[in-house]
Amino acid sequence: MDCCVRRLGRRAHNPARLALVPTLNRYLDVQQPGRAVDWTRDIAPGTWGVCGNDTLSDCTAAAVSHAVSTWQSYVPPLTFMSDTEVIRLYSATSGYVADDPITDRGAVCLDVLNYWMRNQVGGEALTAFCAVDPKNVAHVRAALEIFGGLYAGVTLREAQLDGAGEWEATTDVIAGGHCIWVVGADDECLTCITWGETQRMTWAFWNAAADECYALLSPRWSQAGRTPEGFPIAAMIADMAALGESRG
Repeated sequence: MDCCVRRLGRRAHNPARLALVPTLNRYLDVQQPGRAVDWTRDIAPGTWGVCGNDTLSDCTAAAVSHAVSTWQSYVPPLTFMSDTEVIRLYSATSGYVADDPITDRGAVCLDVLNYWMRNQVGGEALTAFCAVDPKNVAHVRAALEIFGGLYAGVTLREAQLDGAGEWEATTDVIAGGHCIWVVGADDECLTCITWGETQRMTWAFWNAAADECYALLSPRWSQAGRTPEGFPIAAMIADMAALGESRG
């Protein structure tokens, strides 16, 4: 992958806030990893969009755009969010003011998700979300299969910014926090969308780098029958509604 300047932009989350978010094991008892999945197949390479993440620290908003595109590619119509829409989301969730570099400081993943719960983004609503333990491989793979992707925060090192090959666990200098949209996994690797391209990463990298991960409940996805029968969608929605602003 060699597409552009690679900006980061995920600001650190508050563990106390994350602890308020319902977790996947509240709704699902998974002991074994699910099947291998790849949700990228209906989107042509090079069309995901960098979403301004080559000039701004808006990866948290770019990952939302990639989530919307993934769901829409399976439940049409497919319309890619414009850079203007992505940057508008970034501004609303981070305090960024156009053309003021001092305000380009990145955003917190939970701030973005909470905003999305209250406002449609790219024409898409977000019904609910839950936290997934990134260290629980069975949960990660099950959630990826059920929800059509995962919104995740990772800590990248300098080695991951050169655009060459798979992301692997290293001890290089830490570059900073980054938000990605995970779209696939098998026994060897996971695949995410970042900077407008697919990027494979080893499970060793994921285990070392991922420290927040969320399954997002899309009404488009679930109403089209993509969420498996028997998954307690109503309970997940009710839990999110009961938490309200206290969810993070």
